[in-house]
Amino acid sequence: RSATRSITRRASGSPSAGPLDGDGVMVSPPRLPEWDRVPIKALLREHTRFPVTVDNDATAAAIGERWAGIARTTPSFAYLYLGTGIGGGIFLDNQVYRGRSLNAAEFGHMTVEPDGPECYCGNRGCVEAVCCPSAIEAAMGGRASHQAVCAAAAEGEPEARRVIERVAERLADAAVSVVNLLDIDLLVLGGPALREVGELYREVIARAVSTRTLARRLHAVRVETSPIAADAAAIGAASLVFHATYAPRLGALLSG
Repeated sequence: RSATRSITRRASGSPSAGPLDGDGVMVSPPRLPEWDRVPIKALLREHTRFPVTVDNDATAAAIGERWAGIARTTPSFAYLYLGTGIGGGIFLDNQVYRGRSLNAAEFGHMTVEPDGPECYCGNRGCVEAVCCPSAIEAAMGGRASHQAVCAAAAEGEPEARRVIERVAERLADAAVSVVNLLDIDLLVLGGPALREVGELYREVIARAVSTRTLARRLHAVRVETSPIAADAAAIGAASLVFHATYAPRLGALLSG
């Protein structure tokens, strides 16, 4: 316990909108265009005078789920993060997977509607382009906020329900591809955009995963809503310090 207190006094963790490079510099974040090339890690270190760990917010959320949520004993899982945009995080065989440029698991940029709207990434019909909060508001003709649409759908209002069910189906299409690709044990849904419709999303995605994935007859894949969904990125940021200090890293073990 004293070691934990020492670490939390002397280090800080922060989730950040991606993409991030290996030095903690934000590179053309699509929803924060004026923050291009901002060295967020160096700035935090300079102003706090503490060692700083930064990570993509969705990856941080997955790490938080590993430390404080329902994935503490699950070797391989994927985290689908629903916030202003849509992202994700991956653990494979107890190791967080970040990819070559530290920006893996961009589930929001899987195409689910080939003839759908253009996405800022350059593709059409990405999950984010058709499922993010602003897309839900647009589908309602801009007459209501995302929160209001979710609340109305949860109460059974027909038009709102139809829009949210359509979003759930597109998320399910992406989820099936993720499970087929990674052959994981668990898919966690989290992030502030779940709001009142988290269980609706979970039911639709769980049904698709149980009936449409290739290995469904070999093993069941759980689909769960995170118990820390609304605060996932913040809890993940706090967990970054512990994860960087205590989690076994295969590369470090091999090099040692």
